[in-house]
Amino acid sequence: MDEHSDTFEEMQEKYKDDPTVKVREQYLIRLNKVMVVAYQKVG
Repeated sequence: MDEHSDTFEEMQEKYKDDPTVKVREQYLIRLNKVMVVAYQKVG
């Protein structure tokens, strides 16, 4: 790890007011739920 890399918490803090990051986060959460459902159907 170099001194320039942010921790996850720092990233969240830095981007918490950035709407594009929020949108992408929501998209990933939704995508994850879809993947879980699809996986459960297959399994």
